[in-house]
Amino acid sequence: MGNLSAGFPALAGLPAPYIERQLTAFKHGERKNAVMQSMANPLDAKARAAIAAYYATLPVPATPEPTKRLNTQGEALAMNGVWGGKLTGVPACDSCHGPYGIGVGVSFPRLAGQPQSYISAQLTAWKNGSRTGDPLHLMSNVARQLSAAEISAVSAFYASLSPNPTTLPGLVPDGGKQ
Repeated sequence: MGNLSAGFPALAGLPAPYIERQLTAFKHGERKNAVMQSMANPLDAKARAAIAAYYATLPVPATPEPTKRLNTQGEALAMNGVWGGKLTGVPACDSCHGPYGIGVGVSFPRLAGQPQSYISAQLTAWKNGSRTGDPLHLMSNVARQLSAAEISAVSAFYASLSPNPTTLPGLVPDGGKQ
């Protein structure tokens, strides 16, 4: 489940193809982090696949969402984006990363419950171009439009959420078949 104080991400339960793609990016220098690059460099494709499969099978503890969510700029950005009356702007993070940042498929990882410092560092890396490889440059284009305050706010919001909620606020748990 990562290391909150060090800002290391939680890998448990992330899709194996996503983890494998990140290890490959570290190995080939497409994603920069001295610690991860040194760990990924000696790994061949088979080892990367095995490691990714292992982390993907680790359970993410099911915990309820906090009863009092942050009602902040970060939540507004995550849920609604920032458009400011323009036709271009920042789409809602949840539009790609799923409701309350629980993750969608192999390209849009879970944000909920990740350390605030990790999310902030990644958004900053997308913004300044030191992280690349995102589908259609989505994250790069979004992050370049965010201010430092918005990065901090949205990072704090996602860090406050459960990584594996028992239900999502405002969503009917049984799919509406009451």
